Amino acid sequence: MWMGIIYDQTGSFYWALFPLVVLYICAAVGYWFLPPPRLPRRLQLQRDRDLARRARAPQLAPEPGD
Repeated sequence: MWMGIIYDQTGSFYWALFPLVVLYICAAVGYWFLPPPRLPRRLQLQRDRDLARRARAPQLAPEPGD
């Protein structure tokens, strides 16, 4: 609705869209600097168990030709 008001006042959508572009650029820069999300504790434990299980599993030798 505010875009319509700005268009009625100025005859152009430029001043209605310009603040949105600035806002989107600021949001993109903000997301760029966010730290990566941490894995939830239960998934960390599951990952650690899987890695330990793989470390204990016997390693198969590759067959010739692979």
